[in-house]
Amino acid sequence: MEELNVSRLTATSYLSKLESKGLAVELKFWREYFYLSEKLFNLLISAFHLDIEKIDSIDSNG
Repeated sequence: MEELNVSRLTATSYLSKLESKGLAVELKFWREYFYLSEKLFNLLISAFHLDIEKIDSIDSNG
């Protein structure tokens, strides 16, 4: 958070607002909380799978 020049409290407040608007999901792993944008995550996963399909079709066609 030092890189962003915001306190932990400020960052938590912003992330909570994103969560309340449905733009992020809070996940707890061990003692830490992480915030994930499901729409962005799904977009990245979809893009990755499209690349894999292209590679597979190129490999199978020689």
